[in-house]
Amino acid sequence: IGQYQDQTGVSESCVLCDEGYFANVTAQTLCTECLPGQYQGAQGSNSSCILCPTGRFEPSSARSVCTLCAVGEFQDAEGQESCIECTKGQFQNWENQTDCKLCARGRFQTADGKSKCTLCSGGQYQPDKGSSSSCISCAVGQYQLFDGRSGCTNCSAGQFQDEEGSSSGCTNCSTGQFQTADGKSECIECGEGRFQENEGSDSSCLACDLGKYQAGIGKDFCFACPEGFF
Repeated sequence: IGQYQDQTGVSESCVLCDEGYFANVTAQTLCTECLPGQYQGAQGSNSSCILCPTGRFEPSSARSVCTLCAVGEFQDAEGQESCIECTKGQFQNWENQTDCKLCARGRFQTADGKSKCTLCSGGQYQPDKGSSSSCISCAVGQYQLFDGRSGCTNCSAGQFQDEEGSSSGCTNCSTGQFQTADGKSECIECGEGRFQENEGSDSSCLACDLGKYQAGIGKDFCFACPEGFF
């Protein structure tokens, strides 16, 4: 067993089965080839072929080794003829693997069979693991300076951001304006009779002092009353 002889009337000894073949009975004229999904790495094998282990595959017959699953693929069963691509939202950056990994928060993957996930750019975020859709733009009143983040940051009181997807931070309220809340897309103008002389104010406007007035809105000063008026 483990040998064969395909010629008659010869005095030579039998021939060992090649790698990728076996013979488990005597008096054989040929050896049996391993099927796809199997292998035999030894010459003269007298036992059946071996199933390809997990993380490997073999599409051809009569093979002495199985092929490693490539990056972006996996195989979790023995004796397989092919590997399985990682699905969208997943990746695998090593060969010979039995599963894929979910994209981390702040990353995504929209295609199958990939070895890495894509980072969200500044001004964007992705809160979910295993996302198969692109990142989300930060809303107005928010920003994100860095790549690969799972959320955005609210503008502080005294600031605003009126554009979606900002990667450059927020803008201070101008003089004559204020904002007492976080995460806002605009500032509030001072009303008549009030003023704000500081940029980035997080408190309400000030009332004009006695003897002064302001008839406009969004102003950073008050006028002195003319002589004879109060």
